[in-house]
Amino acid sequence: MTIFKTNKEIFSRWGTSSGLTTVSKKYEWVEIRIPEIKDIDYWEEIYCEPGNIGVYGAYSPFVNLFVIIHLSLAESQCGIEQFYGSDAEMEVVNRCKDLGIVLVVRNVLVPN
Repeated sequence: MTIFKTNKEIFSRWGTSSGLTTVSKKYEWVEIRIPEIKDIDYWEEIYCEPGNIGVYGAYSPFVNLFVIIHLSLAESQCGIEQFYGSDAEMEVVNRCKDLGIVLVVRNVLVPN
């Protein structure tokens, strides 16, 4: 089951596993500028170890933006790692591997 979270929820120091299982239809990022964390309404939870670390992908708006939140440091910028662009998915997978987290990459066909 997919879990979606707001910015407030992903930055919760305790990183609970609660969240929404459905959200309104996702839409694509259409602006020219690089998106910031605050631009994302909903994040898809990829991995969460409550109180320790969370890995999230931008869902609404949908854009190739991933974040790793080190929850004990979430209040400072050093607790946030961002990955953006065409290689972001593999970059976050490799960084998670460095942290001892195994993420499985699946090719999914998403109809327009």
